[in-house]
Amino acid sequence: MPRITEERREDRREAIFQAAVECLAEHGCAGTNMRTIAEAVGLTKGGLYPYFDSKEAILLAIADRYLESQISILSPREGVSARHQLIEFLENYKQSSQDPHANAARRAVVDLWLSAGDIPAVRANIQGRHEAYLSALAGLVRRGQEEGVFRRDIPPEHAAGLILAARDGMLFQSVKLGVPVPIPQLIDCLRRALVDYLTGVPGAGDAVPPELAAAH
Repeated sequence: MPRITEERREDRREAIFQAAVECLAEHGCAGTNMRTIAEAVGLTKGGLYPYFDSKEAILLAIADRYLESQISILSPREGVSARHQLIEFLENYKQSSQDPHANAARRAVVDLWLSAGDIPAVRANIQGRHEAYLSALAGLVRRGQEEGVFRRDIPPEHAAGLILAARDGMLFQSVKLGVPVPIPQLIDCLRRALVDYLTGVPGAGDAVPPELAAAH
């Protein structure tokens, strides 16, 4: 039997990943299992196990992919100010909140974290995500202070904790309480309050860079 090349293996893994996101969007977390994912990608249930050993493993892979994309927005980029990157980070979340597939995947991951938080792999994922976000956000605020655009009397870790708490709070209300959460409007409020606070300039958070406003 011919061996599967590494490239083919990665292609198959990506197909499973995308099929899982589609299933989550259509069926939700409770209605998605290894069988529905296998059917969506054209495999038998057993055909998934060389790539992912459980639905939880797939959900954690989705969480990791999302985390990587968000951290990349916060990573230093030449010629881009910390203020610009902070606004970009918030605008990206506002845009993704209106994407049904992104919302479905995010809801599924939150369900996993809340229902299986005592599983070591899940617990490690939660802790790793939190630490990575805090570190990246605090680093962004610190860079803004070094650039002279953010106030130096604000502990970067406190600002980072506030941003993360606000984002997670919106998500929790939407997912677990089932209440209508106007995330785009709340993100606009958060951007204005946060940028004004960090810069010490009233109204500094009102303006969104034209390229971000056009994209979102």
